[in-house]
Amino acid sequence: MSKSLIPVKFKSILKKLGAALLPDTDTHRFRMDIPSESSDRIYRVSQRLGNGGYERSCPGWIFRHQPCKHIKAISPVLDQLNKMLPLDKAKMKIN
Repeated sequence: MSKSLIPVKFKSILKKLGAALLPDTDTHRFRMDIPSESSDRIYRVSQRLGNGGYERSCPGWIFRHQPCKHIKAISPVLDQLNKMLPLDKAKMKIN
């Protein structure tokens, strides 16, 4: 998704979280790098275009498959972005 399509209020939320928005790929959209609160690690959150599920690279998701604090922190932004660009329209890549 083009960064210019992200409304200013969402950009400010991302900035507050220290999140960096990344370009879409052929298989994922809404890709973001979010810094850990407890270490110097960076975790990636993204939405799969195929089924709309979210992937995370943090241990909370990898080992427990539970919603992680990264997804909880970013979910207001993701919810609004999904309303603006439903997954069925996401097949038309916007980069």
